[in-house]
Amino acid sequence: MEGGKHADIIYSGFINFKYYNMVQKGLLLPLDDYLRTPKGEKLYTSLPKSNWNALKRNGFIYGVNGYTAIQAPPCYFVNKKLMDKYSLTEEDLNKPLEELWDILRMVYEGEKGRDSFTVISTDIDYGISGLYNISSAVVINQEGGKAHLLLDNPTYLDFIDDIYACVKEGFINPDIASTHNLDKFFMYLCFDAGLPTNQFLQGRIKTSDGKIASRDDVTEIILDDYNYYAGSLSFANCIPISSRYPDYALDFLTKVYTDKVLTNLFFYGIKGLHYELVDGQVNHYDLFAKILIGNDYLSYPLDYELPDKESLYYSIMNEAQESKYSPYMYDLSSLSKQISSSNHVLNLYLPNLLKGEEKDFSTFIEKLKDELYKAGVEDIINEVNRQLNARGQ
Repeated sequence: MEGGKHADIIYSGFINFKYYNMVQKGLLLPLDDYLRTPKGEKLYTSLPKSNWNALKRNGFIYGVNGYTAIQAPPCYFVNKKLMDKYSLTEEDLNKPLEELWDILRMVYEGEKGRDSFTVISTDIDYGISGLYNISSAVVINQEGGKAHLLLDNPTYLDFIDDIYACVKEGFINPDIASTHNLDKFFMYLCFDAGLPTNQFLQGRIKTSDGKIASRDDVTEIILDDYNYYAGSLSFANCIPISSRYPDYALDFLTKVYTDKVLTNLFFYGIKGLHYELVDGQVNHYDLFAKILIGNDYLSYPLDYELPDKESLYYSIMNEAQESKYSPYMYDLSSLSKQISSSNHVLNLYLPNLLKGEEKDFSTFIEKLKDELYKAGVEDIINEVNRQLNARGQ
């Protein structure tokens, strides 16, 4: 576009800040006036309000995105066979780790002697419901406040302290602490449940014979003490300000995002040629296509999604709390070295909690914080807070 070439619809891509930078340069057409027209209202109501808020920049909407972005509570994915073996219910397990000690010990003692088994499996993540991540190492509380170090956040620290205690108690086997083999764990702890589908299972949790686990194999328990937050979207289908046919472009986007037939055509291709429907669900697809153009809420459910996903997704997304920070982008282009270095430090050292080699949790965290400050994390915190102050937040 900057080179003088014309396009009527562009996809902003996944590169950080690309959508934001296009807005800042005045390259994109604001859609707000159109969305208030009768035809535009049809497009607006085809997506949850949170999708539109996630694309606002400087108070205006510059694109359309039908992707389901949400920050969800932590959850447990529990081996159903072992749940039945120990007569456990979802209510028994919907508690913080520290309140599950007796159950975890019962399973630990009952499965002792099994080759390559861990009561809990997990992958350390750098965030949790209630936090908005600026980078892996820097966060803001969704309810308000200033940017701070992830490892200074009490909620996150308590969460990973419980994980560390599970390692010390033997509930996490360091040799297979992050296994996705369902036959080798009782419970997989996920920091973010996402939407309630089997998406976590696809290509991740499998049985020993390589079969992808299903809801017949696993019970998903989303923890009650956390909230859903509407996520931020940094990519969209947009109309350039230089478009020669903006009315046609708007009409095209409206048709695609409000018509199930067109959405499924863009997502999956031609039925019978590119995919098959089995019991109303798609069992062959290109997942990447689902985030390019089309309305995920209207599309056929995939074979690992729930059949009623349309109403379920709308309900969850509309009820999700709005983040005070996701509509904004932060210009940290001058701090790319500090962001990269601090992320690297976190990736390098934090997973060591699962190895069982650290003698004291507090000492380990203080040493890791020292390394993060050496990597320049304070520069990131100060710059984000400066920008927050400038916006009166």
